[in-house]
Amino acid sequence: MSQEAQSGTGKARSSRWRERRRSGLVPLTINVSPEHRRALERMGLIPAGHDRDRAAITWAVERFLDTAPAVQAVGDALYRGAAEPPEATALPEISGENVGNA
Repeated sequence: MSQEAQSGTGKARSSRWRERRRSGLVPLTINVSPEHRRALERMGLIPAGHDRDRAAITWAVERFLDTAPAVQAVGDALYRGAAEPPEATALPEISGENVGNA
């Protein structure tokens, strides 16, 4: 790539970055672990088989974060007046021999 072409590409990238900053967006790079990708898939935010598609992951993370205030509001409503939310209780362990013998 010529020096002139590289300069044009750099200017365009800088311009896009400045525009995102002006609009209030904070561009960042994150690493999404396989466990998080599977969780997004289980929640129906990533279509099955698209767990390596960057656009699908980006969309899923944005939707997940968009719902965070609503989920927090539900939690606040459920625990209104409590100084601290109740402690989470551990689920009983299930061994292979107990499964299906209820």
